[in-house]
Amino acid sequence: MIEAKAEDMLEHWVTTVLPGGFKAQVAAVSRKAAVRYHHALRKARDELLDQLAEFDPESVTGTPLEKLSARQRYLHQAHRFRALLRRIDFVPVISPGSGHKRGEWREWTDAGRQEAYTERFQKAFPELAPDPEWVAVTPFNPPQALPLPPIPPAVWTPRGPMPRTAGRSRSPPRCPTPCTPTAPSRS
Repeated sequence: MIEAKAEDMLEHWVTTVLPGGFKAQVAAVSRKAAVRYHHALRKARDELLDQLAEFDPESVTGTPLEKLSARQRYLHQAHRFRALLRRIDFVPVISPGSGHKRGEWREWTDAGRQEAYTERFQKAFPELAPDPEWVAVTPFNPPQALPLPPIPPAVWTPRGPMPRTAGRSRSPPRCPTPCTPTAPSRS
């Protein structure tokens, strides 16, 4: 279900929202659904890029958009955004919830990364030069993120004392700004 919705959402964004230079946000019912949308939107984008590699926009030159099939119209409209589509990503920004204790969704709940994602989202799309034709037909599949190292038992925040763990002592990690660690809340 999420994959089908992601395909429809991508098509709607590419044909109606992206031409105006706008970005989009998706609200999901759960953290798990948000991460599944991330993967489904990437897959839909990669499939679209594969189809665009085989699409010849000159094959529909002179044909009014309303006379094209829905698929041809989608490909024709998406063709001019190939360079951008290859470079964009779909980023879940989710609250840690209770899953952070188990290390779930670590890469999407890190406050520093979320700040960077939010800043980047608020900027306009860059002006991209057209791709050389050999780049336009080379499929792009970004590498999957590598697993992050385990999170230490303390959560680092800008306030509070450092918890002591029985029998172990840890040096606090280096922070770019002054900070002290606090234990995660037990709620």
